[in-house]
Amino acid sequence: MPTTMPRIPTPDGLADAFAAFPDRGGPHPGVLLYSGAFGVRPVPREMARELAEHAPNRHQ
Repeated sequence: MPTTMPRIPTPDGLADAFAAFPDRGGPHPGVLLYSGAFGVRPVPREMARELAEHAPNRHQ
């Protein structure tokens, strides 16, 4: 599954985030997870991956 760890500019500096995308090709939604006070934790990261896997393919 394609994933990335973007840093989102905010008025207080850069915020860590996690983005997950389905393995299927073509246009599809992804899941973007903003971090909490302690950064992107493993359990929410896994939840973002699971949600991305369930994203519908717009061409079906």
